[in-house]
Amino acid sequence: MDDKLQSLLGEIKNQKKIREELKYSNSEGDRLFYCLCYNQPKNKEGWFDLKTKVSAFLKSDNPESEKQKLMQYTEMLAMITSGYESMED
Repeated sequence: MDDKLQSLLGEIKNQKKIREELKYSNSEGDRLFYCLCYNQPKNKEGWFDLKTKVSAFLKSDNPESEKQKLMQYTEMLAMITSGYESMED
């Protein structure tokens, strides 16, 4: 049991490290990924602002690997902003 606990604690520490690296990365793609996964907006305006930034990033000439990382979460982003839009109707 001790080995499993140590392994779990090591994984938690590794995840925290990855989260911090994304948060303070010089890469815009990493920072957007951080916002989508770990620091989601708290209000409607924040979600629409994030959608605008992600859309601009995906349309730009940024590396495909960075774009693919964000593409995994664009459906969630579209669903949330679509929900807000339908509430306005």
